[in-house]
Parts: sequence; structure tokens; C-alpha cells
Amino acid sequence: MQPGVPAGDVVFVLHATPHESFERSGNDLLTHVTITLSEALLGFSRIILKHLDGRGIKLSSPPNKIIKPHDTIVLRGEGMPTYKRPDSKGDLYVVFDIEMPTSDWLNTIDAKVNFYYWCHRQTSFSSLFFLGLGGYPPYKTVGC
Repeated sequence: MQPGVPAGDVVFVLHATPHESFERSGNDLLTHVTITLSEALLGFSRIILKHLDGRGIKLSSPPNKIIKPHDTIVLRGEGMPTYKRPDSKGDLYVVFDIEMPTSDWLNTIDAKVNFYYWCHRQTSFSSLFFLGLGGYPPYKTVGC
């Protein structure tokens, strides 16, 4: 400060660099997590991501729910701290991406087991329909 000169303000300009895993909107965070197709269909319970503070966030999928691409789960209180209220935090939005099998995946499974599974899975209605019920002639699928 100099004598006779009015005091001025100090202005800081901050530029936030994008984070590789999280996007921020106010006090809320958004992240994308990739799960396998089997996890999307059958469920999961595991640590799905590493939070900004280094903690692992464990999440279990809702029971009896198939997760579709871009489904979102909100984790309350897992976002950024609220300004001047350190006991309050925003939310963490977890958006799911589903990892689909590649075309080479079929080469890694036993084709006979896969055929048997799908053949017997579809026989509940089709076997009644094609076995001559309702005046239809008996019918048998080749190979099943």
C-alpha cells in the first residue's frame, strides 16, 4: 500500500481443467462407469470407482433390475462439499455404460452348451404349440 492511494481489490481468475473421470456441476459430480453385459443382466456388488479423495465407492445393483445403457444411479452426499457448509455435500451421478461382447466372444464359448440352453429355454410355449395341441400337426425342431 502506498500513502494517499485507495486500497484496491485482488482478483484471482481460476481455470478448472477437466478431470479424466468426473464432471462437476455446482456441488454435484457426474461419472461414467462401464460394467459387463452379465453384470447389467444379473447384477453386481463391487467397488465401481475411485472417488476424488481416494476412497473406493462400492455399489450394488438394485435387485431384480436389468441395467440398460445410460441408466443412472444417484449417490446422495458423495459429491463436492457445499461452500461454507463442510458437513453438506452434493450428489454423485453414476451413468452406466454396458460393455458388449465382441464378435470373437462366440468363439470362446462351447457352441453345444449355448445351443442346448437356447433350445430348451424356448420350449415352454413352442413345445406345447408344435406338439399337436389345438389341431396342429406334431412338429419337432431338428436338433433340439
